Amino acid sequence: MTARVLGVVPVVDPDWAVRSLAGVPLVRRAVLALGAPGGPCDTVVVVVPSSSRVGVVAASLDAAPRCAGILAVDDSGGASHPGGASHPGGARGLEVPGAVAAALREREAAGEAVDVVVVHDPVHAMVPAALVAAVVAAVLGRPGSCAGAVGVAAVTDTVKRVGPDSAVLDTVDREHLGLLGTPQAFRVHALREMLQAVPTGPTGPTGPSLVDLALDTGRQLVPVAVPPDALAVTGELELELAQAILTADARPRADAPLTADARP
Repeated sequence: MTARVLGVVPVVDPDWAVRSLAGVPLVRRAVLALGAPGGPCDTVVVVVPSSSRVGVVAASLDAAPRCAGILAVDDSGGASHPGGASHPGGARGLEVPGAVAAALREREAAGEAVDVVVVHDPVHAMVPAALVAAVVAAVLGRPGSCAGAVGVAAVTDTVKRVGPDSAVLDTVDREHLGLLGTPQAFRVHALREMLQAVPTGPTGPTGPSLVDLALDTGRQLVPVAVPPDALAVTGELELELAQAILTADARPRADAPLTADARP
């Protein structure tokens, strides 16, 4: 039987999520990655902090494929993020565990069976659709042995350990370090148990990130490599860098053969 996969895009900071990257809003890029043709997601739900933000986000989605709609939750007073990236302006107002729980309840109430939930943050808008398929495949490829799979980028900088007196001590081995990001895929039964293990606020489960919840409850997660150019777009500098990367990708390669029209 084919697994049913639900994609969830928690919009922690709606004002940032609608910023344009190469003419496409960040939130739309996240939804397109989840709902790509031939991809694993059957349905995508976007979750925003409050009903007052539905309109601005909806305008940015522009009838994205497989998007079942936008779900608004009441302001909860705190924000945790799927990945390790910080959101611009210290955005507050959406608890990601509660957002994911609300999306899951909404789809199941509509009669939709769900086996795997994929969470994708708009700040990781540079992630290709192939990575979404890869995290889902990593979960489904290990039946019973893991709760989920998460996107992890390699650490390429030199990392130093600093002592309590601020003295530089030594170099940390990068081999076992990684930068957490999204997409993150979880088996639905494990996800439910994880969400039940955290406090419940007015809008549902609150507290740490989904990855922290998994680790705190002793669950195994599988890392899936994130492409080096899929940087987290968390500020103006990253937005400019991402724009430059996309612009360069759109140019013909230096070693690409000339077309008939382009030959001198």
